[in-house]
Amino acid sequence: MSTPLLSKSVCHMTSAHTARDVRIFMKECRSLAAAGFDVMYIVPGAETCMVDNVRIIGVDVKKGSRLKRMLFTTRKVYKTAKSSGAGIFHFHDPELMIAGLLLKWSGKKVIYDVHEDIVKQILSKEYINKGFRKIVAYVIRNTERFIARRMDYCLTATESIRLKFVNLKAKTEAIFNYPLPEELPGEIVWANRKQQVCYTGVITSQRGLNTVLSAFEEDALKDIKLNLAGDASPETFLDELKASSGWKNVNFHGLVGRKEMYSILSDSRAGLVPFMPEPNHIEALPNKIFEYMSAGLPVIASDFPMWKELIEGNGVGICVEPGRTDLLAKAINELCNDDEKARQMGDKGRRLVLEKYNWRSEEIKLVQIYSDLLEL
Repeated sequence: MSTPLLSKSVCHMTSAHTARDVRIFMKECRSLAAAGFDVMYIVPGAETCMVDNVRIIGVDVKKGSRLKRMLFTTRKVYKTAKSSGAGIFHFHDPELMIAGLLLKWSGKKVIYDVHEDIVKQILSKEYINKGFRKIVAYVIRNTERFIARRMDYCLTATESIRLKFVNLKAKTEAIFNYPLPEELPGEIVWANRKQQVCYTGVITSQRGLNTVLSAFEEDALKDIKLNLAGDASPETFLDELKASSGWKNVNFHGLVGRKEMYSILSDSRAGLVPFMPEPNHIEALPNKIFEYMSAGLPVIASDFPMWKELIEGNGVGICVEPGRTDLLAKAINELCNDDEKARQMGDKGRRLVLEKYNWRSEEIKLVQIYSDLLEL
């Protein structure tokens, strides 16, 4: 007997991400739609439309503070989801935990998608008063524990987060943010790459961009350029970077789309992931590591144990102590002036993505979880 359409109707919910979010829309929603699920994606401020067989449903939002978003936007997302008639609900923001619990209490199947360790993230938030962070983290930790145990599944972006939920006796699986195979660049000609390195993503002090600009003040890097792409947070941080003498070496691209991002990667000789040792960074697994590898770029990253095992353990880059301008400058100079070493690292990284670290393996796990939930 075929499964009724209603039971295969699924609803993804966000109050903080965009309509084209890479993990939610590009990967999870599109994969489920391709597997035959009727997929809805509720997004604040988006235009209601159909894209790649995913029904994007926009909800109105009130402009203002994070508090307004958490109080009003989450309520609108929840009400829209509740009236959708979906069989499975999948939410992506900790501020939607109460909405997820209410849906579960009403008899729905609910998945909590944990993109980051929220407790560690809170402990790193500069906009929260330092003395108040531990109190907020304590409340969130206990709320998450209570709710996670009641979800049908908790999906996590890293293995370390998965183990946290295993310890809570929650049903969990890691769905890694590996690159989409169809986005991988075609044939890569190393000789076409320029004397430049790149950083793509959110531009913040916690992600080590101060250290990067300081490194470009070194004489050894005077002939090397930095391709910098992304939005600064806060916006004033960009002014701080521009005041550095290292800014003369920067090609600033601002926020770019996926196609332009891969064009930037294809022009560069190494990709930077110079994150500072904040609690939410040490066991994170940033998309950009695998995006750099997929483009045949050697990776220069902070020497966090998990990153070091992945990057140096597989011979795909160099790890340096975060905040050490001299070591970062040395690694950049080395990979920009040793073609053979850089090319071999880049080739190894690309092969690993083609053979192992790509979205197809994660898509299989995701579709199987949904299929299992339908049979419960």
